[in-house]
Parts: sequence; C-alpha cells; structure tokens
Amino acid sequence: MTERIIIKIERSKWRSGGYTGDHPSGEGDTCLLNREGYMCCLGFISKANGLEDEVLLDKISPGTIKHLVPELNTPSGEICLPFRSSRLAAKAMELNDNEEITRPGRERALAKLFEEESSYTLEFIGEY
Repeated sequence: MTERIIIKIERSKWRSGGYTGDHPSGEGDTCLLNREGYMCCLGFISKANGLEDEVLLDKISPGTIKHLVPELNTPSGEICLPFRSSRLAAKAMELNDNEEITRPGRERALAKLFEEESSYTLEFIGEY
C-alpha cells in the first residue's frame, strides 16, 4: 500500500472558483501561484513537492512548468514544454476553478478525487 502524502491547503491562501458569483476564494488569477500570493490546489501540492515560488509564479497548470511533480504532470517528449498535465491534474483544475460549486462542495470533491486517484490526502485548514 502506498503511503499517503498529506497536503494542507490553507484556505486563506487558496484561489478557487471563477471570477464572479458567490463561491470564489482568494484574489487574482487562478494559477499555481499568482502575484497576489494565492495558490490553486495544485500549487499547494507542487510546493509540498519542493518547487520554489519562482517556478510556480503565473503558471496555469503543472504542464506549464519544467519540473516533474509526481502524479500531476508527465513527460511529454517535447523540448519547449517537457511536461504535460496529467488526467488527475485536469480533473482537479476543473473542480478547483468551477464557478458553480460551493466552497464546502469544492473541498469535498477535491478531497475525494485525490483520495481515490492519487497518493495525496488533502486537508483544508484555517478560515477563508
């Protein structure tokens, strides 16, 4: 059995949802790390895997960085973009950025996705 990797998502620094509606959290663009200091769920996982802020800043997905993040990107075989986002990452981005899911619903859906399809366990901590 694979040992679970606990990822703590700090709600006060989490960027999720769209730009309108009742359910977004955080400020700025939704990316691994934005200029306002907020991260999407995949940004928290990337940081936990040792990636530095300058690698994550303004990157929209694990496929746009040039570092391997276990289970979030895979080698592409191309020179200019050596990695592509995994199916897991694509599903997570869909849930993280969905404007219609409530905050509690988004947390449950992401936790379930990672519990069932990866070695990561997401824990949401703190206040929005």
